[in-house]
Amino acid sequence: KYDFEKCHVTPANIRKVADNLNPIPLWGDGTEVRDVIHVDDMVSGFMTIAEKVDTYDIYNVSYGKGYNCSILINATSSLFEDCFSSMRS
Repeated sequence: KYDFEKCHVTPANIRKVADNLNPIPLWGDGTEVRDVIHVDDMVSGFMTIAEKVDTYDIYNVSYGKGYNCSILINATSSLFEDCFSSMRS
């Protein structure tokens, strides 16, 4: 079973929109900030570290700009709407 309480914000938002929840429940009041990164950028960061670093250490691979959860859920909803409206055309 999908657990909204234990997953990260992006997969939770995708699932909430895909399940057509209305209203879409937010964690907290929507002002919590999360840094999101595209998987291709994350892989690029990992590859750069693997190729250029010879020591073991902790590295923070991130986009470096946070977005509040309300913005993220609105963006997810807009992407789904654009996707489904183009499929109906």
